[in-house]
Amino acid sequence: MAECSQVVAETEFVVEEKFTVTEYEKISDLYLNHKIQALAYLYGLPNPNISSVYIVYWFYDLKKQGVYNSKIFRIHKNEANRNQLVNIFEAVEKLNHGETIQLKTDDINVKKCVKCRSFSI
Repeated sequence: MAECSQVVAETEFVVEEKFTVTEYEKISDLYLNHKIQALAYLYGLPNPNISSVYIVYWFYDLKKQGVYNSKIFRIHKNEANRNQLVNIFEAVEKLNHGETIQLKTDDINVKKCVKCRSFSI
């Protein structure tokens, strides 16, 4: 997934834009790392009035060199989302202290991780 991010903070929401060459039909839900990023905005930015984050996936056609579709996901403050973020911070703390954690290897795209900015397969 090639991506370009822009954050626009308002009094009540944040918009995060992602450009992707992944086919529209293949994305039915947010990527986990994008959700975590959104949760960090919700609970980490100093503006307490932010109640939601919108993630916009712009689907880009490399051959036509243009956007052909989009999907928008909304993440809002709730107890389940807060708990998910807390659990991630706790896991990072464990790693920082030399402990091990279980990784969900099914969520890792090695081709993207190796060539993040130039991924086009």
